[in-house]
Amino acid sequence: MRKKFYQMVDAACYARLGCSYMDLPDFPYGEYYDDQITSHEELVSAADMAVEDLVQEIKYDSNEYESLRWL
Repeated sequence: MRKKFYQMVDAACYARLGCSYMDLPDFPYGEYYDDQITSHEELVSAADMAVEDLVQEIKYDSNEYESLRWL
């Protein structure tokens, strides 16, 4: 099931960002996977949450650098 989780994360990254999660900076994807996940819907939800949090972190990091560029 963990392998399927990473496949879903990768597919979501391609859909939202146009690249694989492996092409991106380190992010704790594994923290979003729980051995208690038993259904496909829970797996999809966990993968979506991981990618959404990744996108938010990328936005935060890029805004930080953007603001430093003007110093």
